[in-house]
Amino acid sequence: SYRSRTRKSQKGVSMHFNHILFFSDKDSEDSYQLIFAEKPPENVLIFRPKGFSGLPNGLEEAAGSATISTHEVESLSIDDSEEWMANEVQTKPHRVLMEMFEGLKKTGFNENIVISIFSGSKLHAALQLTFAMIIDASIQVIQGKPGQEQKIASLDWLNGAMSAGTKKLQQGVLLGMLESKCSEYSRHTGSQS
Repeated sequence: SYRSRTRKSQKGVSMHFNHILFFSDKDSEDSYQLIFAEKPPENVLIFRPKGFSGLPNGLEEAAGSATISTHEVESLSIDDSEEWMANEVQTKPHRVLMEMFEGLKKTGFNENIVISIFSGSKLHAALQLTFAMIIDASIQVIQGKPGQEQKIASLDWLNGAMSAGTKKLQQGVLLGMLESKCSEYSRHTGSQS
């Protein structure tokens, strides 16, 4: 189970967190400093789109001694040179979500998971929210642009509000993943002429 269980901090014991972030090619050093100052990292998982290498600027410095790992995911960009078909637009987010689950499984994170949303498209944000709700992670949004004053808004209320409808959300996501795999399979087997 990927459910996140947040430990209650005990007096005098500092709690560390497992952070999950999408790769940002913008200068986000201040954002990382803010995220990690509030919730010190033990581990950091970066979902990095194919075609990028290395770590985002400022991440290593902000993470200190935390273990940083990356997991490559398909790019969500629509302006790629390949022609997009209708089913590609429908199934790509599900494929990326599956890759996110693979990355989570490899890290072994199962408690104190925090997903911080601060860069990327609305589709990136929607995927991160969906992923966070399924694994019951803490969600926080960084408000303000890098280089300007920023603050963290916690969306912990979303966890409790969604718990009743989580089964239906999980079923919908799993159905989408199945359709994605089915579509991918049919492209490889049925479209050879």
